[in-house]
Amino acid sequence: MDSVSENIQFLLEKINLLELKINKIQSSFLSSNYLPQPPFNENNNNDFMKCFTCSASDFFHPKFNEICNKLKIPFGFHRKLWEWVFIIHHLEKNNILQEGKKGLVFGVGTERLPSLFANMGASIVATDAPPEIGDAWKGGDQFSENLSGLYFKDLVDYQNFERRVSYKTCDMNNIDEEFINFDFNWSSCCFEHLGSLENGMNFVINSVEKTLKQNGIAVHTTEFNLSSNNETLETGHTVIYRRRDIEELVNRLERRGHSVQSFVIAPDSHPLDFHVDIPPYIHAPHIRLMYEKYIVTSVGLVIKRGRV
Repeated sequence: MDSVSENIQFLLEKINLLELKINKIQSSFLSSNYLPQPPFNENNNNDFMKCFTCSASDFFHPKFNEICNKLKIPFGFHRKLWEWVFIIHHLEKNNILQEGKKGLVFGVGTERLPSLFANMGASIVATDAPPEIGDAWKGGDQFSENLSGLYFKDLVDYQNFERRVSYKTCDMNNIDEEFINFDFNWSSCCFEHLGSLENGMNFVINSVEKTLKQNGIAVHTTEFNLSSNNETLETGHTVIYRRRDIEELVNRLERRGHSVQSFVIAPDSHPLDFHVDIPPYIHAPHIRLMYEKYIVTSVGLVIKRGRV
């Protein structure tokens, strides 16, 4: 090997060592308590979650941290946490998380929400996909086969959990007729995995009309395309809803006699709103991410069932 080749080899080895050190430092930083915490303003009188897309401003509201504490989950700038807070906030706002109320969750995975809601007095039917559909989600925390993965002892005692929470399978593309007369239902980033944009929209409508009592509340979150109102992923394992798709779904629901809270896209008001997590994701922060060629965040819908 000549001297030039030896020098190149030496430099490459040094670069590799440097990259390893940088990755180690970055991993240590992101997994520790060094992540910034918002300066929660107890005098913040702004409406909480007045917009329906995930944005940094929601994380800085004291109500956000209050709900994180209820869930016994550490605060973080993550859109999945935003979805759970969004669901809890809007169900609480509708005064429906209480003794005697009955709730249904779709695609439950290993969510903490059934345990929390049971502790608040509600009865919950937790559902996930039948095994032949859910096999693709096994091995992570996005699929549940029974109640064992849904019990969190830091949220509820087992006696109340066992009394108030049950588990069943449910194909979201074909909701069984046994799921009726619920006071509320919810799903957290599930209906984008039903094969197409149309399948997901049909699910939302069916979840309202098939399972809820009149004036029952549905809260659903899904993927939202920030890159384009034209191009998107329309079919496949994961689809991404554009603004026009969400507006069309709202119009369909309203034409069928249901009430939908006004769909408002949050403005970019903080530097974190411009940070995009790219693969391989570091998840801190993870308010927006790149999925294929699209910048994506979460969006929520709050629906009250009317007469059908």
